[in-house]
Amino acid sequence: MLALFSWIGWDVARRYAWRVQLLIALQRALTSLETEIVYAQNGLPDIFKRLAHMEPALLSSFFLSTHRELLEGRRNLADVWYDLLNRPPLILYTDVRERQTLIDLARSLGQYDRLSEQKRIQLARYELEEAYQEAKQNDERYGKMARTMGVLFGLLVMILIW
Repeated sequence: MLALFSWIGWDVARRYAWRVQLLIALQRALTSLETEIVYAQNGLPDIFKRLAHMEPALLSSFFLSTHRELLEGRRNLADVWYDLLNRPPLILYTDVRERQTLIDLARSLGQYDRLSEQKRIQLARYELEEAYQEAKQNDERYGKMARTMGVLFGLLVMILIW
């Protein structure tokens, strides 16, 4: 029993830590996206394919799926990102505000000149930085609490059963 509840507490804490890591990776990906848009002459599908090879597995599959969907040409980027962000595993580790920031960014990509797109990407990065700071605080505060509560709840159940 103790091991089970301890594991549950550690799993909850791990989700807080993964959110922090995901936000760091998203910021890095947006920096790469900005560089590609401003300095390269490639289209969005090629940029997303390149990003897929540079990012960790969770974001890699996100960008690769984006690349494939854009090549098919049936949907726009905002619809693709809406669908991808609202299914597991990304929906588990992102907040509504973060998903909305990325969807808003997707609505503007490919619609304006490079300078406007650069400003929109910088705004999205700024919003993700704020979310990162909040996630980091939550990880420090609630991650430790989840681990401790898992162990304590396991001990409580063992005492009550005994």
